[in-house]
Amino acid sequence: MIAANTGMPPMRVISSSRLEGLGEIPRSNLGHAEDALAVVERCGRDRDNRPKAVLVRFSHRWLRPIWPDPQRQAHPDSADGVKAKAIVQWAKWFKWWRLFGAGRASVHGSMG
Repeated sequence: MIAANTGMPPMRVISSSRLEGLGEIPRSNLGHAEDALAVVERCGRDRDNRPKAVLVRFSHRWLRPIWPDPQRQAHPDSADGVKAKAIVQWAKWFKWWRLFGAGRASVHGSMG
C-alpha cells in the first residue's frame, strides 16, 4: 500500500481510460495525471480488503525529443499516439486477465 507520510514525493498516475481518450501520452505539465494515493483510495477495496486499483509503471523514451514547432517543445509520444495505443491495449488485456483469465486465481486468493 502507498504510505502518505513517507517524506517521498507523491506519485502521479494516469488511467488507461484517460490515456485512451487523449490518444497520446501527454506531457506532465498538462495536468492529466492524478495523485496515486487519491486514486487508490477512490477505487476502494475488494472483498479481501485489498486495493482494487492496480498501479503499473511504464518506462519509456520520448519519441520526439525535439518537437518541430517554433517553441521546440519535446513530446513523449508519436504524432499518432503509438505508445498510448500500445499501453491502452496492454491495459485492456490485463483487465481481462485479472477478471477472467489465469490472473483470476491470484486476484481471488486461490492459487491452486
